[in-house]
Amino acid sequence: MSSTPTQKTNNYTSNLFKTDSESRSLLGVGFLFIGIIILVNQFFLFDKKLIKWDFIILCIGLVKLLRNQSKNQNWFYFILVGGTFFINRMLDLQIPKQLLWAIDFIAIGTFIIAKGFLNKGQENNTI
Repeated sequence: MSSTPTQKTNNYTSNLFKTDSESRSLLGVGFLFIGIIILVNQFFLFDKKLIKWDFIILCIGLVKLLRNQSKNQNWFYFILVGGTFFINRMLDLQIPKQLLWAIDFIAIGTFIIAKGFLNKGQENNTI
């Protein structure tokens, strides 16, 4: 039994942002963008209906998708929740929030189950 330390390898070598400074820069640009939009929204240049919590959650999901290039599926949850509430609000669909939350939880549960079955098949093939 050897006691050599193992080095952690970065699994995201093909990541869009390869260094921490690039990731921090993206985060800074994101905060700057959101801050400018909120500031401009205060001066009535945008429709007050546009910038709400669901829009911000949707933007976070899109940033996670671009940053991780689909390797980490957490972006799906942000886009699903933010997107359903954003579309409901922007199109004035009048769907009750309780129904939207139920739809989101069902979709997330189905996604997790499907992902588990797909990963289970891949684990059985490895030795």
